[in-house]
Amino acid sequence: MTNYLAHKISDHTWVVASNQLVAPEDGLHEVVRIPPRCLVKNIWLDKKVAFGNPTSTAQIGFIGNGETADPNAFFTVTLNTNVMESSLHSGTGVAAAGKYFDQGGLITITTDKDNGTAGTLQVFVEYVQLTN
Repeated sequence: MTNYLAHKISDHTWVVASNQLVAPEDGLHEVVRIPPRCLVKNIWLDKKVAFGNPTSTAQIGFIGNGETADPNAFFTVTLNTNVMESSLHSGTGVAAAGKYFDQGGLITITTDKDNGTAGTLQVFVEYVQLTN
């Protein structure tokens, strides 16, 4: 018989808020650092001020963790409404339901205002850090 017993535990959940992105330029922005041995459980994007074009978009992804960067690993959303969206509810990316970072990395947001006016965004990341 082979036993596969858990050897890493976490005693609490962390929630990290990025700085507000006020009228961000188009492109990739590094917003939240993820330490090693963390399970990202959910990511929220708070669209505080809507962007001026209905086709403006944001992609939430990551870099690091010894992997190829994936700019939309969690989710992609339009930016023309003032609502909060989450990877668990709006996500269709490969990591929408969560992602384990054994080496650590960064959560990224890639914005495209599509020639409209840029609004204001903030990213929140919920994760647990597992220890031996």
